[in-house]
Amino acid sequence: MKDVVTEQDLPAYGLANPFRQFVLRSISATTNGLATNILAEIQFGTNNQDKIYARRADESFVYAVKLDEYLNLPDAAWQLRDRHIWKIAENDVARAVIHQNGKVRQMIRNGPHDWTLAAGSQGIINDLAVEETVRAMCQLKAEEWVALGAENRSAYGFTTNGLSLTFELKNGEKATVEFGGETPAMIPYAGVTLENQFWIFRFPLLVFRDVLSYLSIPANVP
Repeated sequence: MKDVVTEQDLPAYGLANPFRQFVLRSISATTNGLATNILAEIQFGTNNQDKIYARRADESFVYAVKLDEYLNLPDAAWQLRDRHIWKIAENDVARAVIHQNGKVRQMIRNGPHDWTLAAGSQGIINDLAVEETVRAMCQLKAEEWVALGAENRSAYGFTTNGLSLTFELKNGEKATVEFGGETPAMIPYAGVTLENQFWIFRFPLLVFRDVLSYLSIPANVP
């Protein structure tokens, strides 16, 4: 786009009063408390032939950004949260507890690739497949954050009888993920509680297929 843009040029690009802008700040300690410093600022203007005009506040250039890339940008600050939900050492997992359709199934990890059903749980399990699925779950990462707050549960298909997994660790801590509905593209929604808030996200599809196969309760199991 244009190499050098003056203040007089900005209205032509919709950048005199940007339609949207992102500001990244750092927080540093001072003698009087906390101060914020701007690390980066980018502004977005008008649309022209499926491109959005944009500029950095510290540069005199105007860029053109593809519209589909612009539409993928977050609408709220919370969507910028790190998508890594947790990182659990596989050997720290003591058991997996499954809740689904009013039923409960528990699997105990005795050691690497060695899983057994707890007393009261029925059916057959595949040790190797369960181990590999749990390994993937221990490094769970959201595909995308889509909503924040328990008030959004019903809108994304979360119910009291839906599938949920809880991993109980040897130190007594627990990590729980719930599953809701699906996107129009049949990508599952899942939810976790972080810092006392319910975060809803798109769950990795390939991992979900393994969860349904090896960490769910078969319909024929009472």
